[in-house]
Amino acid sequence: MKQNVRQIFDHENKKIHVTIFLSMLNHVHIANERYAAAKDSHAIVVCTEWDEFIRLDYELIYSTMQKPSYIFDGRLILDHDQLMSIGFNVFCIGKKTPKNQFLT
Repeated sequence: MKQNVRQIFDHENKKIHVTIFLSMLNHVHIANERYAAAKDSHAIVVCTEWDEFIRLDYELIYSTMQKPSYIFDGRLILDHDQLMSIGFNVFCIGKKTPKNQFLT
């Protein structure tokens, strides 16, 4: 049986903040590298407005993810049209996505 593993990347490497909160959960790993955190996943959740996450190579990320691939943009900082053209299913928290196959 395949286990459900969650990867987390903290760009400031403040593992103590998330480690304390997640210490009670099973199957949670702190990734040392942003691209490694997305590899083999089905979804990415962006919960920060740091520019680093705007400038990621989302084509590379998409190529390493399982399909279908999802991005949940919790800060409304990403280029949703570009991400959908790559192949991502994009969901925004706080506004309706311009076009999404799951919302039609």
